[in-house]
This record gives sequence, C-alpha cells and structure tokens, in this order.
Amino acid sequence: MKRSVVVRIAFHIGVVFLLAFAGACKKDSGETLNDVVTVHIASDPSSGLHPVYSAAPNKTMYLDLMFQGLMTLDPASGKQVPQLADSSPDVSADGLSYTFRIHPKAMWPDSAAITAADVVFSYKIICSPLCGDPARRDLAQYIRDIQTYPDDPRRVTFHMKSYFFRNDQIGYFTYILDPRRYDPERVLEKFTVPGLLDEDSLSNDPALVQWSAAFAGQTYSHDVTGLQGGSGPYQMNEWVPEQKVVLARSEGYWAKGMSEAMHSQYPEKIVFQVVKDENDTELRLRRQEIDVALFLTSERFEKLKADSSLNLQYRFEQKNRDSFLSILLNLRPDGAEHKKIFTDRRVREALALAIPLSSLTEEHIGKGFTYAASPVSISNPDYNKSLKPYEYNPKRAHDLLEEAGWRDTDGDLWLDKMIDGERVKLSFTLFYPKNQKPIEAFVEGLSEALARVGVECVLKEEDQQVYRKSLEEQDFDAALFAFSAPPLPYDFTTLFSSSSWPEGMNYMGFRNEEADSLIAQSRETPNAQRRKVMVDRVQEILYSELPCLYLYYPTRKIVVSKRFTKGAELYDIFPHIYLNNLQGEPVEKE
Repeated sequence: MKRSVVVRIAFHIGVVFLLAFAGACKKDSGETLNDVVTVHIASDPSSGLHPVYSAAPNKTMYLDLMFQGLMTLDPASGKQVPQLADSSPDVSADGLSYTFRIHPKAMWPDSAAITAADVVFSYKIICSPLCGDPARRDLAQYIRDIQTYPDDPRRVTFHMKSYFFRNDQIGYFTYILDPRRYDPERVLEKFTVPGLLDEDSLSNDPALVQWSAAFAGQTYSHDVTGLQGGSGPYQMNEWVPEQKVVLARSEGYWAKGMSEAMHSQYPEKIVFQVVKDENDTELRLRRQEIDVALFLTSERFEKLKADSSLNLQYRFEQKNRDSFLSILLNLRPDGAEHKKIFTDRRVREALALAIPLSSLTEEHIGKGFTYAASPVSISNPDYNKSLKPYEYNPKRAHDLLEEAGWRDTDGDLWLDKMIDGERVKLSFTLFYPKNQKPIEAFVEGLSEALARVGVECVLKEEDQQVYRKSLEEQDFDAALFAFSAPPLPYDFTTLFSSSSWPEGMNYMGFRNEEADSLIAQSRETPNAQRRKVMVDRVQEILYSELPCLYLYYPTRKIVVSKRFTKGAELYDIFPHIYLNNLQGEPVEKE
C-alpha cells in the first residue's frame, strides 16, 4: 500500500472513483471463481499508469501490484515496513544517513537480481530537473548523495544534507525501476546524484532532455509492454481503453510464498472492468457478480445496506479517508479572462458563510460527514483541533460582500463592483469532475445558495485531463478538488507554500509570508512540540485567509462479500483491502 512521495499526491478529482471486486460470475472453461477477481471501476485510468508520474490514489491500486519500493506502509498501523528492503534501515548517529539492504531474494521478472544500482537509478529520476514532478524533486533536494558498495551490490546508503522531518521516509520515496527497461542507453549513468540536483547546469543537456521526454511519454504510461517489468506480484497483461485493465500473476515472483499479504498472489488475474453506471453496479451486486465495492456513494451504500437479503451475502463498513474536499480559488488571476474576485479575503469568507454545507451534503451526498476547517485530516496528529468549520450565515455573507464594495447597481440581482476601471459582475466558473452524479447535484445546490446572496456561480463539468491542465496553467476561477495524504506528518509545502507556485500544486497562488516561514521551519524542526505549534499556526492562517473553501472529509463506503473466508480484512489506508490476498472457497464453473 503506497506510495507517497511527500504525500503521494492524490489528485482524485471529485469525491469518488467507484471500485469493486467481482468474483462470483462465471469464468472461462477450466477456471475456478478464485482464479480471476474482477475489480469494478467507474472510469478508465485514461491519464496513464506511469510508475513515477501517476500519483492519484485510484491509480496506486494498480501500481502497487506491479511495482515496489524499498519500504511501504503497513495498512493497519500506518507505519513503514520493508518491501524490497530486507529490514528497516540502519540510521547513523546524526540521523542523516540511512543504509538499506535489499532482500537477498529480490529480483526482476527475468530473474536478474535487484541491486543498489537499480535503487540509485530510480532516485536519479526524481533528482533530475526534468523529472516533471515538483513534489518529488522538492524532497530530493534534501539528498546529499547515494552511496553504493562494490563488495555488496545489495547495500545502499542515502546521505542527507540536513535534518528534514521526512528524511526517515526516504525508502518510501518512489518505486524502484529497472534501468535496463527504462534507460537502455544508460543516459542517467553518466550523471551523479549531486550533479542531477544542480538544475542550472543540466536543464539544457540534450541527452537528458531527450531521455526525459521519452521516459515521460505514452510508452511507460499507456502501453502494455511498457508497463511490464516491475518487481511486484502482478504484471500488466492487457489494457482495452474504456473497457478493462488486466493484471496477471507474475510467475516466478521473487517473494512467492512469503507470509505478508503484500506478497500474496491468490488470484491468477485481477481484471479492472470499467462500468460507469451506478445502477449497473447495484445490479451486479445483487447478482453477486461483485465481491467488493469501494467508493460507493452514501445514498447507494445506505440503500444496499438496508436490504436484508444483501446482508446475507455482504458486510458493509465505512472507513475514514485521509483526504479533504475543497474548492480551490484563483488568488492570482490575470484580470482579463479571470477577474480579480477572490483577491479580497472578505469575498472568500462570504462564500464560506453562504454555503449551507450540512444540508447540501445530507441531501445530495449523504449523512455522517465531518466538515473541514483544515486541509489536514482529522485522524492526523498534526490536525489543529481548535478550529471549527464555518457555519452557514447568509446575512453575515451579504454584509461582508457589501463591506468589500459589492452591490447590485443595475438591478439584475447579481452584485457588481468597479475593478481596474471596469464594472465586474460577481460571477465565477466552478469546474467539477465529470460522471459524478452526487457531486453534480451538490454543486447545483451550492450554486443556488450563492445566488441567494447575489453571487453567480457558473458550473462547468470537465474530464480529468482538461481539468488538471487548467489547474496547472492557473486557467480557472474555482475548482472542486480532493487532496489525499498518507497518515504521516503533514507537509503544507505542496499546496500552500509560495515556492509551489507557479511550478507546483499551489494552484491557488496562495502567498503569506508568515505561513511560508512557518512551513519552511516546520520541515526542519526536530522537536515535535515546537513543530506542532508551527503547524497549528499554519492551519490558523489558512483558516483565516481561505485560499480554498474547506468542505468536508469524505468517508469510504465498502461492501465485501462474505464468501471470502480469508484475506478480506479491511484497513484504514487505501485501498483498504488487498486485492491479491482475497481467498474464498473455490467454486468450479458449472
């Protein structure tokens, strides 16, 4: 269960990507029902499954079966445990050097040993100025060098420049890749790790530019052959766009027979079947063609849970998610296509007060949500418990807008104001993800609520690729956005430091000197109590300044077939269950 680099950024757009395992349907001749597990998904991973650039949690359910890192997270405890490493690292007395020993059995699918050279190659990728992943490169800046040992090819030491609160996550940084597949011309071999971190001298290197473009291309994100060759228990077998993705058991898997669930290979194949209609999902559950469903909407989950006949076949559970749903606001608009509406914090606070969040979620999403006052998950020790969500107060919202100079001067019921010599209507476009019916109803209700205080919210549905491009280019007014992080110390740099704008994920363009200073200090403060004071203050600033509107912390609705007698344990970390460990009574096809 992986894979955060910093936070293993979860760019889930919206709330849900429906997921389920189907196993009770009939298979091809000679197969038992345990040979194939069919995973029901609501959308195709159309943006790709690149092992470095694919970061969304819904993609890690594929990638974690095909690729491995030195360490991974134990889904029950949230702590790091060895994966390709033989054990936890040896740490130097000063806490700046981490030595790993690769498991003596670890090998690639062709039986070649996985060595320290493979580890160095994989980390050179994220050190490269052309990697294209600012979050990974931000963490890589703390690496001073990576040492290998001629007398022990499975030993590797990471030397860090200085204390960083995530130094101990260095083994959980990225998947280990085979340089024979990804760099057959050995382009990265001529560069040292410190040299790659020197961006100024390498950003125009022709060989590196050419290799980086090829590495980031379609071959390693969409092509079946290009996605093969990982060290995990399963290999990419087939991908039919908008229909299915098939993973097959990796024969000769190096960890076959080991007791840990992460190494299990019970299903021969895991088929991710694309079925977009939720009514179809329900029908398949009723036919027992689905064994496990994740990300069901609250309404559908409660409906199925209330059915006594289904309770004989399934168990229904909910899990908290380490994520928050928000509305990002463009704080640095161009002033032309995107007006300077949200640059005044009074407008941002007015929007927060004008949204009847509890009634909207209960009516359109479901009950039982915890409403957000911070981007930090309530289950994370870094969460500031003193903050309380903004409460619905349309009168105060109206007063704040009037105080900020917004009035209806032309009688059209929409507020307006002179900005830079132009009369601007208080109107903005809100992007939200396609094919999410509960979310569609939710944002429609939100738009109606804002209209009651004179704010026009124009809704625009977008697919994931267009949506993400708009955010990266700051080509938006507002956008519904879900962000996830593992249960590790929270790093605000990714979303809220001015260093992450315009290159990075601070899509809002938020900038606050005090917050910047505290974010930087909190990353390099070893004293836990002092650090907690800093991160609490950062959350207070974000609560007051509202670079985004905090909505709620989603929960995971999970349905699991009772036919699985082993391996169906549920955990707190996504995807909450090991697909590769599902075990039930074998049933032969009739």
